Amino acid sequence: AMSLLPKALADLGVTFDRAVGEISQTVRALQQAARADDKTPLLNGLALNSDGGECGGVDGLSVIVFGDLNRFKSINDTHGHAAGDAAISQVGNMVNTLLVIGCQGKGYRRSGDEFVILLKKDSLDNFRKSAASFGHCPFHINGKALSVSMSFGFAVTDDIADWFELMKRAELACLAAKKLGDGQVVEWTPGVADTAVINRRFRCGCGTHFSCDIPVGKVPAAFVCPCCGQPQSANVESPPLVAA
Repeated sequence: AMSLLPKALADLGVTFDRAVGEISQTVRALQQAARADDKTPLLNGLALNSDGGECGGVDGLSVIVFGDLNRFKSINDTHGHAAGDAAISQVGNMVNTLLVIGCQGKGYRRSGDEFVILLKKDSLDNFRKSAASFGHCPFHINGKALSVSMSFGFAVTDDIADWFELMKRAELACLAAKKLGDGQVVEWTPGVADTAVINRRFRCGCGTHFSCDIPVGKVPAAFVCPCCGQPQSANVESPPLVAA
């Protein structure tokens, strides 16, 4: 059947090589679309999972940078999800301009408001300088001026830790950076978990909503509602690494 394909194409006025070329071009376009993020000019989580092995290998990308938006939930709760999408889009554009292009890295929106950038070691100084710009990221929604911020943690490959461990290190460093403030950068070290905290939200049976910062390495058994004094179980044996 394949031997008849060139003749059939010729009958349609299309050369075999041209048909193969157009099919290949379409496949490449579909592959690129599958890796593209839908809200930013960055790549998506699927692409990150695929490219993760490049860290420390291809193109000398040996630094994993992790960042997520600070107080992002309050933007969604106060101004709606359209505002949240606008914030993600603005930060994604800044990541692309300042860190991907400016630092010659590769950028991804892993999910939600989480961003990952792969860099070379010789780009770290430039990255640290650029990170300060993320202390205030202005955007507009329905004519209203708002702003969001981000802090960063990063880990450098050491030829021992695998990709998943390096990502965990970068996330822990990000938690420590968030404690320091907007636009801050922290490098992972073995002791970084001592300064990393998770902001855990509670809803007491009395109707009171409150939140507490929980140190990653020292999780208390319970917290007490500031209204009625009822203890609230922390229940964070395997907490999400990144706070809102």
